[in-house]
Amino acid sequence: MAKLWLFIPILVALIGVAMRFGMAHGTRFRVLSPAPPALDSALLSTLTKGSSSLCVGCTSGLGAGLAKVICEHGGDVVVVGRRRPEALLAACPTRLEWVQADFSSMQTAQATGRKLGTRKFNNVIFTLDFISGDTKMLSKEGIEMNTAVYFLSRFVMIDELLSAGLGASPSRKPRVFSMAFPGVPDVPQFEDLNWDSTPWASWKAHKNAVVAQDAVVLGLSKRHPDVNFFGLNPGIIKTDILASFLGGPSSVLFALQQLVIGAIGRSVEDYSLNTALQLLVSPQLETATGTFYNHYGEQIWPSTWLTDPASEQLKIVDQHVEQVWEASQKLAARALSAAP
Repeated sequence: MAKLWLFIPILVALIGVAMRFGMAHGTRFRVLSPAPPALDSALLSTLTKGSSSLCVGCTSGLGAGLAKVICEHGGDVVVVGRRRPEALLAACPTRLEWVQADFSSMQTAQATGRKLGTRKFNNVIFTLDFISGDTKMLSKEGIEMNTAVYFLSRFVMIDELLSAGLGASPSRKPRVFSMAFPGVPDVPQFEDLNWDSTPWASWKAHKNAVVAQDAVVLGLSKRHPDVNFFGLNPGIIKTDILASFLGGPSSVLFALQQLVIGAIGRSVEDYSLNTALQLLVSPQLETATGTFYNHYGEQIWPSTWLTDPASEQLKIVDQHVEQVWEASQKLAARALSAAP
């Protein structure tokens, strides 16, 4: 069994190659439209300067890289996360503010959204990530940790921000970006969103949360036409998101995975500057709410379960979107009513 784990880095590498070729050649991660026209450095700075962005979970890794790029192009950033981002604060001493919050708690997510809802933002970016290990973990509110951090906290916090009236610029609608892995082909289960009675399977739980995020992007885009909502799939990028799944940051498996990803994937800096920031300010996205983008900025299909398999054109199954929405509301209410 132990030897089988050694193939995980190879599998991750193969997935990375498949994504690169699959997204470009029309597999289920098929491209709906090309990336918006690239903006040169001067125009990128002009469109970013003076903007206000809320970056949730961006204290390290990919989120921190994006926050730094926004600051470098003249934007102001509020970063929310559990750990103080010392390197980020040192790099952006005048344009970056840190707000501490632990997003394993829905009550904290709600309170943080309520607190920040009094301020106005042009962009809200969620990059919270968590992949559980072999043992199921519960938050203090009784919510499975992958579901809590990776998905449900976003659902709760954005509800508070929207209730307060999101938006800072009269020239365009505010934009909310949810970074996950849109386009997965898996069939999820939402009858037991918290895995209370379903046999535990960490990778399935993670993919369940991915599909849930796609559904929420679609649900929000219909419920709030005054805000633009988007899903981002950054693809294979060298970060520490798989550390817990591969035995911890000091494990041999994690070291191998980092080596492989470093060889085939994009860097945090490259993706942040040449894809994410471009999408944040692109005029072309002004009328594209409810859409999803791959690591090259091309528009892709959302997760398969949310689409009509009989249609060659993208057709959303609204019944599935609403099923996720109702399950999320129930689980959020359960967490918010738990004893603090």
